[in-house]
Amino acid sequence: MTRDDLWSSYEAVHQHDPVRFLLVGQRNCGSEVVRKALNAHKNVRCYDELLHESEPKRIALHRGYFGDPEDSGAPDWFVDGVTNPERYLATRVFDHPLHKEVVYGLQISYGDIRRLDLWDYFKERCNAGDFCVVHVLRGPIPCFAAVHAGKGSLLVDGDHDSMDLGDFVREHEADLRKLRGVCSDAFEVEFRELVTNGTVVIEKLFEFLELSRMSTKRAKGALDAGIKAMAKARKSRDISKLSSVAKGSQAWLAEYFERVNLI
Repeated sequence: MTRDDLWSSYEAVHQHDPVRFLLVGQRNCGSEVVRKALNAHKNVRCYDELLHESEPKRIALHRGYFGDPEDSGAPDWFVDGVTNPERYLATRVFDHPLHKEVVYGLQISYGDIRRLDLWDYFKERCNAGDFCVVHVLRGPIPCFAAVHAGKGSLLVDGDHDSMDLGDFVREHEADLRKLRGVCSDAFEVEFRELVTNGTVVIEKLFEFLELSRMSTKRAKGALDAGIKAMAKARKSRDISKLSSVAKGSQAWLAEYFERVNLI
């Protein structure tokens, strides 16, 4: 039975393995908004960034989902350089649904896949079947601006090393291409489409995950709230400054400052 046939009847949901997915994109690309919309569906669980580079965030997320460790002296969250990330994902996410969800997955950024070198692991899971990718696409410039504004380090007094931006864009493009080679069973979400036509995008995503029979009303509410929050935090003034810094120093970056890529 193919994944497309998996949900042909209610009985099939209970007779076959759940569908596992990876929700991935650049940091601040809108994947968090998509995660919240997915989690509005009663049969879906999409875990937050359990492999995030920040250990305090990893600990808080892990405890939020799984509670405190039974042995107070032994951390059971993911620990960089100690925990095997593939084993952690298998035991905590992909092979043992927490509440018998039928569709479940993990949100992760390009950078965390690269940091932990998980490209081959995810490719193997895709090749094994019952595993797919939801890929959120957004231009690198607004992602870069959001990341650095969040760190309080973007364009202090208008001074910023444009090489940082160039490196970020190169890594972004390399990660995007690499991810597309990981899994052929993938659904791509364009951030600008999410902003302008989000309900249709989520309906198509639910259909991709064979969840189209369920109402998208709650998902739309979560989506609208997330988009509004991102719009409120948008740093258009900082992007304008970034553009002025980039001009003349790295001409190849010009196309990334075209209006369509700045949403």
